[in-house]
Amino acid sequence: PGGKSGEVIIPDAVTTVEEYAFINCKGLTSVTIGKSVTLIRSSAFAGCVFKEINMLKPEPPTEVWPSVFSDYSATLYVPEGSLSVYRETSPWSMFENIIEKTGSGINDVNTEESSEVVVYNLHGVRMNISTREELSTLLPGLYIVNGRKVVVK
Repeated sequence: PGGKSGEVIIPDAVTTVEEYAFINCKGLTSVTIGKSVTLIRSSAFAGCVFKEINMLKPEPPTEVWPSVFSDYSATLYVPEGSLSVYRETSPWSMFENIIEKTGSGINDVNTEESSEVVVYNLHGVRMNISTREELSTLLPGLYIVNGRKVVVK
């Protein structure tokens, strides 16, 4: 599952990425690895040529085989305050470009009490939701609600 073409998002509920899970997935350009992943088995992403890898876990997963990635040219994005520990932990230290993310990317929080809403997913598809009460039925993710970015946890 992913948010856009060429992207896979490993949700926070996942703790292990199994051996060969995404091997040779040539169409993947981006992966987001959730906060609960502690184990990434051998060759899980071998053959993938990512442009970016987004880590959500402040401490790098340490149960990671060196052969997980076959290409370390992607930009590795890590949570704020985590840059030095990723640079010191193998195999993450093998990435040439490690960038610390700052801030949430959310520009504003809207607390209006209007009951009517217009909701789009990140693919630009309008969701079948029209009232504020129905927002609770959304799966976790990022949405555009009444023209503003909203994170559903």
